[in-house]
Amino acid sequence: MLRQRRQAAIVAKVGIDTIAAGGDGVGRVDGMAVFIPRTAPGDVVEASLVLQKRFARGRVRRIETASPSRADAECQHYDGDDCGGCQLQHITYDAQLDAKARIVRDTLARIGKRTIDLPLIERSPKQWDYRQKLTLTLIRNSATLEWAGGLHPLDQSDAVFELEECRISEPSLVAMWHSVREASRFLPNAAELRLTLRSIAGSNDVAIIVAGGSEWPDRATFVRRLNNLAALWWVPNEGPRVEIKSPNAEAELTAAGFVQVNASLASAMHSHVLSSVNAFKPTRVVDAYAGTGALSNALAEQGVRVTAIEWDESAVALLQRALPSGSIAMASSVEGVIDEVLGSTDAFDVVVVNPPRVGLEGRVTTALNAQKNTALRAIVYVSCDPATLARDLSRMPAWRISAIRCFDMFPQTAHVETVCVLVPEIS
Repeated sequence: MLRQRRQAAIVAKVGIDTIAAGGDGVGRVDGMAVFIPRTAPGDVVEASLVLQKRFARGRVRRIETASPSRADAECQHYDGDDCGGCQLQHITYDAQLDAKARIVRDTLARIGKRTIDLPLIERSPKQWDYRQKLTLTLIRNSATLEWAGGLHPLDQSDAVFELEECRISEPSLVAMWHSVREASRFLPNAAELRLTLRSIAGSNDVAIIVAGGSEWPDRATFVRRLNNLAALWWVPNEGPRVEIKSPNAEAELTAAGFVQVNASLASAMHSHVLSSVNAFKPTRVVDAYAGTGALSNALAEQGVRVTAIEWDESAVALLQRALPSGSIAMASSVEGVIDEVLGSTDAFDVVVVNPPRVGLEGRVTTALNAQKNTALRAIVYVSCDPATLARDLSRMPAWRISAIRCFDMFPQTAHVETVCVLVPEIS
């Protein structure tokens, strides 16, 4: 049926078996994989399907049999506006954890060709009100000049719904958003803006980055209208970032993105990475994508000589002040420096990599793979995307998985952090 009507949208009954990496439920009709958002394993749904070349995408028309894992969404926007910010509010937290562990295991098998048991996943102490960053899109009505701001509906990147609450974000961020909305007539002159809010640990203060526009004549008035404003930067369409309200050191680091989104679980993941490195009793460590150096500093305090590599110059400046003599902080293209460091005559015991979602460049995995018969005893890979982790592991056949653990840094979403310890493959 599906193959005969490939170009048409059809209605079919679908039983949902698993959750895919993006959060969609997955079932099969006539042997073809069908991806349907807002479904749970165990659901039987009537869905409207749009056929692609090798799979189909669908939307629920009616739930015929509800999974025992289903839960009521806590945020008004999840169902009311089909918010795309979360993907898993409709299933219980235990079911979310199980789904994420399976995503990691299955992705490593499918893309990375690595077979592992279902990994342990660390629960987040907070499943709501945990997120320390909120990024919104603001669109201006050309006739009334009023701003509408919020998040995108599911699979609609060109649309925005008006945000009233965000149940996964810290309340201070939502409160600041309401203040910004009340003062929105003093925002830069633009058709569209991007607003990033970051909470400051231990306070109700918030740092803000406004991106877009070419003129901002009312910025001083805008600042005066906001309470609990820790810092404000403006990134115009052309030219460098402008500091509107000067930050303290912690606000600058927070706004620059060097603070974990989920503080309640970040310390547990940091401790696990540190203990994973220490298990090899290292004397020399490379800490790549080091940020402001939480791991580098912890290792240096133990007497380990650290080469910390980070592209952001402000972060490296902090690293250079904090690291003791004998350790090195470098600011440059992380990938280029890793090539240089691993190709030097220095001997390293452990390399830690904590790349962004795009994962490692091919030349980095090539350089790491070539280290099998050197003094390097382990690679600790901290990943925020199972697919790029799996791809990178497929490029490093000389290294096998010794240990793996997941951390649920993003409850209610399909994202998961993974710490993977690699050791040389036995010849």
